[in-house]
Amino acid sequence: MAQQIGMVKNITGTVSATGADGTQRILFEGDVVAADDVISSNGDGRVEISFSDGTTLEMGPNALIVLDKSIFDPATAVTGTPAAGNTDATVAALQRAILAGQDPTQVAEAPATGPGAESESLDPGFTVRMTNQKVTPISGFDTSGVTPDTFLLPQDELLQNPFPLVSITGSSPPGTPGGGGGGSTSALSTGSAIEGNPVIFDINLSTISAGDTTVTVNVFSSPGDTATPGVDYTSQLYTVIIPAGQSSAQLGVDTVADGIHEPNETFSAQILTATNSAGTININSTPATGTIIDNDTPTVTVTGT
Repeated sequence: MAQQIGMVKNITGTVSATGADGTQRILFEGDVVAADDVISSNGDGRVEISFSDGTTLEMGPNALIVLDKSIFDPATAVTGTPAAGNTDATVAALQRAILAGQDPTQVAEAPATGPGAESESLDPGFTVRMTNQKVTPISGFDTSGVTPDTFLLPQDELLQNPFPLVSITGSSPPGTPGGGGGGSTSALSTGSAIEGNPVIFDINLSTISAGDTTVTVNVFSSPGDTATPGVDYTSQLYTVIIPAGQSSAQLGVDTVADGIHEPNETFSAQILTATNSAGTININSTPATGTIIDNDTPTVTVTGT
């Protein structure tokens, strides 16, 4: 079980949390959040999370964040400071006074007591007299600012757009319904595969980069999906690398052939982060849908009596 690191302090709208095991839940005020939870605010949803050390995290609408150690590290969090001074003896003395029938307010030392302040000034003071004289004050001297040097930074010829967009779409293997013969299908919003085969997702970079692009993808079941994490497919955080000079890579999510005749089932894949040493990467956090196609034929048995 993931370590609990805080709780929901305030919330408006719809905000969900996806655990490290892929289970997604809708958050309400007072709910507990755990390490590595993926928090997503949908629409106009807003949330304020209070961590165990007293610090808080506020999220606005249409935001997504992973509660990893870069956000809150339980190992280094400060949960409190020890009280100054030794109070054990004072508490014991007050308890003895109460047992003896004495008024503890009369025997205990008054708080913040001490001798009064005394004036020790030997200066007799001074007197200001108005003379009605007028003068023009002259002070300071002319200055000039520092002229900064100008540096020209080399421009990456391959990365013309400094903020490329990385997105995820679905595709299907050849021969799978909805696949259109396979390959890159950036126009599709869903990928599919017959159960027991991996569902393939295309991760696309809008601009070719001179450096590797590392993408983190969360595979989970949203409230509208029908597939069960860990039972129908492998639910976890995936790391996909788009090599330098390339604009796409593929992610395969394994599915399970359960031998049960049932309707087709769906799950979701969503980009969480994308990093590249050559520049900043924007992400399209709209989830792509994976469809598990059932190929089990029901068996009909006729018996006679």
